[in-house]
Amino acid sequence: AQEVDDRSLTIPVRVEESQKELVVTPLVVQFGRVSVGERETRIVNVANPGTEAVIINQIVVTGQSQNFKARICGDEQEGNCDGPDIMANPGAIPGMLAPDDSFQIEVEFTAAAEREDKAELQISSDANPPIITVNLVANGKSPCIKVAPSEVSFMTGLVGRPNEKLLTIE
Repeated sequence: AQEVDDRSLTIPVRVEESQKELVVTPLVVQFGRVSVGERETRIVNVANPGTEAVIINQIVVTGQSQNFKARICGDEQEGNCDGPDIMANPGAIPGMLAPDDSFQIEVEFTAAAEREDKAELQISSDANPPIITVNLVANGKSPCIKVAPSEVSFMTGLVGRPNEKLLTIE
């Protein structure tokens, strides 16, 4: 005789995280020392190394400073970053990034004061992780040396006699 028991069978079902991936470099953008009223730019690269297209939902600049702007670089020629500010024109953001494709974001900083400024560039997508944060830092606590004059020239001197010039280091 064969016995038949009522048994419950549990089958684990696991939803995998997205295998889509964005590679963003660098993750920290240092502007160094920027004088009041001066403007500096840096490039952030965004690439899709995967085999599936990545949908980019949003790119925003957040944080305490209004002195940072970001724009998408044009495809026609490298270094062509004359697009509109992405905060003013979100439509400039590519909606989808194909496999093995990439684009550049130009981040601009204009110093309004002689103080440290920080912000974040956040890229939201359907990749894993869904939000990538790039830290933006200007006029930070990086080493800074000012030398004046920037060049010292010594003319012909007499043998055995000192030939002195004044050099100021701050």
